[in-house]
This record gives sequence, C-alpha cells and structure tokens, in this order.
Amino acid sequence: MMATSSAWRFRPSRLDNIEQLENYRQGGFHPVSIGDVFCSGRYRILHKLGFGGFSTVWLARDKQRDRLVSLKIITAEDSNSCNELRILQHLKQNAKGHPGCDHTLSLLDHFTIEGPNGCHTCLVSPLGGPDLSQICMYHNPDRSAARRRLRGALARKFARQVTLAVEYLHSRGVAHGDVSNSNVLIQLAHVESWADREVYELLGSPVTDKVRLFSGELNNMASAPEYVVETANLSNLESIWFTDKIVLIDFSHSFMLQSPPPEDIAMTMSYCAPEVYFEGQASVWSDIWALGCTIFEIRAGRQLFESFLGGSFEVIRQIVRTLGKLPEPCAMLTSMSMENPKEDSRLVMFLQSIR
Repeated sequence: MMATSSAWRFRPSRLDNIEQLENYRQGGFHPVSIGDVFCSGRYRILHKLGFGGFSTVWLARDKQRDRLVSLKIITAEDSNSCNELRILQHLKQNAKGHPGCDHTLSLLDHFTIEGPNGCHTCLVSPLGGPDLSQICMYHNPDRSAARRRLRGALARKFARQVTLAVEYLHSRGVAHGDVSNSNVLIQLAHVESWADREVYELLGSPVTDKVRLFSGELNNMASAPEYVVETANLSNLESIWFTDKIVLIDFSHSFMLQSPPPEDIAMTMSYCAPEVYFEGQASVWSDIWALGCTIFEIRAGRQLFESFLGGSFEVIRQIVRTLGKLPEPCAMLTSMSMENPKEDSRLVMFLQSIR
C-alpha cells in the first residue's frame, strides 16, 4: 500500500533516475551539489554517475593529477564497517599475476568526510563507461532482438573478460556477491583528455530538480541537498569513446569465501541462485550461477530469468521450466525462517504446484 504524504518528508521529484530522497537523514546519504570539493580541495564534483541503496556515485575531477575519476560516497550507516573498502584493499594488495585483474575495479584513493548525516567513507576509482544492462531488452524495448545483441565476437570477448574477473576474485578468496550486467561497465578510451567543458558537451549539463518538503521549503535544512541531480547517460556517448574491455564493479555485497555473511544477502533477483532463495546463503557457487546468467544476457540481449513484477515466485517458475524440477520442498525449507508461517505455506504450495 502506498504511503500517504504524511509518512514522507520530501515531495516526489519530477526526475525519475535519482536516489531515494528519504535517505537524506542521519546515517544516510551525504548531500552533494555540483561544484562541491572534497579531500582538502583535491576532488571537485562535475556530474552524477549513479546511486544505490547505500551510496551515491559522482564524476569528479582529481585536481592533483588532473584526471577524471569516479567518487563513491557511502551512507554513514554503512561507513561504520565499510566492507567494500576492505575487499578493495585486499584485492589491491594481491593485484598482480592474473589477467582478470585488468577487468576488476581498482581503488585509487579513499578518505572520509564529516557531514550533517554522519561520517562517510569515500572511494575513488577510475571512470568507467555505461553498464551492459543499458543495451538489453528491458532498457531498449523498441529495438528488435537482433539489434539488441552485441556482435558475436564482442559478446564472446566481454563474456571471457567477466569470467576472468570472477575467476580472479575467487583465486584471491573473494566472492563478488552481486554479479550482474548492471555491475559490468564498458571501459572508456581517452577520457583523461576531457576538459570540464568537454564533459558537459559529451554528457550534457547536469539536470537538477529542487528538493522540497511536504511541509514547505527546506529552509537551509542541512541533511538534504538543495537540489537532486539526474544520472548522466553514458550510453549516449559516441562509439569512439568505447573500448572492447569491461570492468566488474560494486563490491558492496562482496565477502571473503572463508567467512560468508550469516544473514540474507541482497542479490539482484534475476541472477539469484536457488540455494540463495531457499537458504539465504551466498557462496562461490551462487557467484558462478550469476555469472552464467550474465553471460547469457551478454550474448542474447535479454535476461535468462526475467522478473517483470519483482517477485521470487516468478523467477523460480522460470528456473523450473528451464532446468527441470526442484528437489522436494520440505528439504529446502528446513533452514527457512518460520517467522511468517503464512508466507512459508504459500511457498510450499507454490513449489508443489510446479513440481
């Protein structure tokens, strides 16, 4: 059921591709505006690259080295024990001797900032291009199936590179935890030559919308920015700026293989292995399942298991139709929580109906 306006602080924005405004609160996002500078003036914000449930990502100018970088600012709550930073530092210490290293996100710098919503960890990495999901069916519904697909040779090259990246992580004792096409970026060429003026010529000027409260204007409310910024569409760049190399990003759900997370993980549903649905545990094997789904999507131009309405039942039904019957439901439900018996009984009946 939709919440009434009294349950929300911020009025909905006219922009679609933005972060959840209600997360501008204590422990949440850090308010950022175009032109802000961080780390003693070293990094200056030029544009918006993306967002998630735990961070916002910005295009910044590294003034010390005169280069463009990606600056990820993590929520204050998740900065207290920043798993992503620990994983990236571990990989940086073991970065040589494997071809998959070239296709895995590298950490250039990190620092912390104090803001009105708390202390935030900031991760600096090389600027990447658009993610592979932007060329697939659900992002380009007007394109024919043939035109949605990458050329065969390029698709095979990308599939090999993402496989090398996952193999590299596993060889270093790390599981990615959220392998998907949205976390695979096409690497860009010659971006180090872009001046600030060229950034706006190529990506367009930042599109903004003023932030408003249901109770009125912000009145210098410190926890939220004066305006939100729409994510730049890097897929609109001309092909001359793209390389034939990819990079696997986003290690917010990653973990060391010898110490998997004890709680349920937040994987993208269409890439989620059956044991993650029923047992709530990720492993090297769930990484490999997600990798297989990703490779299929790279070549076919569509997801292998699509979740149009976002429900797990829908994905499970497609898995059964594609791969055959699941094991007996009772065996799979032994480790499930019975905090919601009504929901669990619905799942049992569903599994029985598709056996």
